[in-house]
Amino acid sequence: MANPVRWALIALALGAVALIGRGLAAGWVVIRQLALERVNFPARSSREILAVTAARAAGVSHRGARLIAAHAAALRATMNATTWAEERTVVLVWDTMRLYGTWWEPPRPGWLAPCNVQCEWTADRARLGEADAIAFTLDAPVPAEMLAARRAGQRTIGVSLENLQQHDRFHALAIQLRSVDMLITYELDAHVPRPYFEPGYFEPRGLRGLKRPKPKVHGAAVAAFISNCERQGALSRLDLLAELSAHVRVDHYGRCGHNTDLPHTRGAADWGAKKLGVVGKYRFLSAMENSLALDYVSEKVYHALLVGTIPIYLGAPNVFDFLPCDAAQPCIVHVADYLDARGRLDARRLGAHLNHLASNETAFAQYLRWRDGPLPQRFVDLAELGRHAASCRACHCLRGRLGCAESPEGR
Repeated sequence: MANPVRWALIALALGAVALIGRGLAAGWVVIRQLALERVNFPARSSREILAVTAARAAGVSHRGARLIAAHAAALRATMNATTWAEERTVVLVWDTMRLYGTWWEPPRPGWLAPCNVQCEWTADRARLGEADAIAFTLDAPVPAEMLAARRAGQRTIGVSLENLQQHDRFHALAIQLRSVDMLITYELDAHVPRPYFEPGYFEPRGLRGLKRPKPKVHGAAVAAFISNCERQGALSRLDLLAELSAHVRVDHYGRCGHNTDLPHTRGAADWGAKKLGVVGKYRFLSAMENSLALDYVSEKVYHALLVGTIPIYLGAPNVFDFLPCDAAQPCIVHVADYLDARGRLDARRLGAHLNHLASNETAFAQYLRWRDGPLPQRFVDLAELGRHAASCRACHCLRGRLGCAESPEGR
């Protein structure tokens, strides 16, 4: 019998076909068709799932580059236009959406571009009647009271920044999606993709104007900031680091395996700045994801790249779609290169490679070459997605732009 994940993926594909039949715009049809090349991760133990990465996409995938380019082209045509003169679009944020903080609020001045459409997201339920759509998280059951309260024609937006393919309740996702008209997720094939990469990581210096990395003072040691010790695939990455620690030192700053305290620095109240200051002194940072899924590339890898540290990566099989480098000239050490067909780590070989990079400045510098050359177009396009708030893009999407669907019939 097919496992729950496989059934859910089949349901996703059927749902996509159904949506297309309900009148999706041409641009969105192209994006969904490209998305059919998904990777199916079987529902196994987290340790067994690691074996799947041995067959990951080699380098940049055709699917990823095409999807990123399609979204970026639609954005440039829509977001660079003059302000759209139309009625305000209102999105009601249901309670569960607050799990993601206030990312949906109006962009603050800075690297985010201003929204060029009248777009308002609100948590005020008194405005349910005037809302064009209701947004809620896919990481919890669809609120029954929300479904009962929504009026005819009022669309729904499902939001998730967590890994959907290995989520604890992924087997129910197919049922969830029956109540969703639009998706905002990290996935490139979402109506409104919201990857973890944001150009703000590299501002105000710009994508190309990075500072010279700080001197590395920790030899071949690996820094790790992990505080999710149990959920999803978290145990696997801790097991891998434990095996690796027999060959190189691993400094754990997070709750999991904690053995190193953060330094006490004056004026460094900002956690992000303090973390980057520590990471920048290491040659290597553990950037292993807590779960493995197509397109799921979290902020860890970018933190390392920003400060001239090499990420030790395990996660998305198409990670190079999201990086300023490629497999021919990598900027990451890919753990999958050191796993056998059963997902077992050759820790001795990985440790030897890290020790070699730590003792050979020329070899280490090869991983930083991307900082000096022109950035690949797909990375520039990825930054274009990050410059425009997902909330603003969703309002355009609700108006039928950016290749999104018009309001489905029968709602």
